[in-house]
Amino acid sequence: MSNHVSFPAKLLLFGEYAVLFGGNAFSIPIFKYYGNLAFSQKNDKNAIKSNKVLKRFSHYLIKLINSNSFLNNFDFIEFRKEIDAGLYFNSNIPRSYGLGSSGALCAAIYSHYFHSQELLDLAIIKNQLALFENYFHKSSSGFDPLVSYIQKPIFLKKSTIPDIIEFNTFIKSLDIYLLDSHVRGKTKDSMNNFLNKLNNVAFQNNTLNKFIELTNLCIDTLLKPNSNYFYQYLFELSHLQFNEFGELIPNHIKDLWYQGLKSRNFCLKLCGSGGGGFFIFFNNSDSTPEELSKRLIKVFI
Repeated sequence: MSNHVSFPAKLLLFGEYAVLFGGNAFSIPIFKYYGNLAFSQKNDKNAIKSNKVLKRFSHYLIKLINSNSFLNNFDFIEFRKEIDAGLYFNSNIPRSYGLGSSGALCAAIYSHYFHSQELLDLAIIKNQLALFENYFHKSSSGFDPLVSYIQKPIFLKKSTIPDIIEFNTFIKSLDIYLLDSHVRGKTKDSMNNFLNKLNNVAFQNNTLNKFIELTNLCIDTLLKPNSNYFYQYLFELSHLQFNEFGELIPNHIKDLWYQGLKSRNFCLKLCGSGGGGFFIFFNNSDSTPEELSKRLIKVFI
C-alpha cells in the first residue's frame, strides 16, 4: 500500500442543517488540512491511538460487509492484515472543528480497500461512504467523505443529488478565512440544540424556511455567479444565524460577529454544526481587521 496518497479536509461553505430538510449544500476540499494511511516507523502515541480506532472500526466494518452485498468488493482481509501491521491515519485535520476529519479517514479507507469492477456514480459512492461514516456519527449523509474522496467542490441538490463543480473565478476571488474559536465543537450537542428548535412552530414554519431559502440563494449566486446578490444574501444568512442560532456561537465570537454585520466589512457564519471549532469568515473589504490577522487562516492561497 502506498502511504503517500492524501485526502483533504472539507469545508461546507453552505448547507449546514438546511441540508437535513431538503436544502442544497456546497462543500469544497481544503488541501491545507489532509490525512493519509501510513505505517508507523516508531513508537508514536498518536499512531498507536489511531491504530486502535482502526481496529474498532474494523469490527464494525465486518458486520457491515456481511449485511450489505454491495460492499463485497471491500478487501477486508488486507485491511485487517495492515491494521495488525501498524496501519494508522496520519492527519493534521483538527478534530471537532467542522472540517470532516472522520470523512477524510473514511475516504482514505474506501479508496485503498474498495475495489469495484465497475464505474460507480457519485450517488452510490456517497451512500457507501455514508455507511462507513455512520460508525463515527451515527447518521451520516456521506457528503463529507465524498468531498474528501473526489477532492473537488461538490454541489448537493435537495440533499440527494451530488454534482462535481469546478472552481469558477468568482469563487476563487472570494476572500474567505477560517476563524479559530479555540473551543472544540460538540456535534451531538449542537445537533440536539437545533432539533429542539423544531418544537417551536414559528421556528419550523418561518425561520427554517427562510434559512433554507437563503442557503439556496447563496449557493445559486455563488455558482452563477452574481457578486452583488451573493453578498446581499450572505449577510442576510449571517444575520439570521446570529439572531436565531445564538446558542451555537461562543460568547467571545458574538461581539465580532455583530461588528461584521454592523460594518458590513465582513461577516461570519457557522462552519458545520457550530458550537465551537472553526467559523467561516467572509471578508468584504480591501483588508482584514488588523487585530484578527493572527487568528485567521486563509482558505484560498
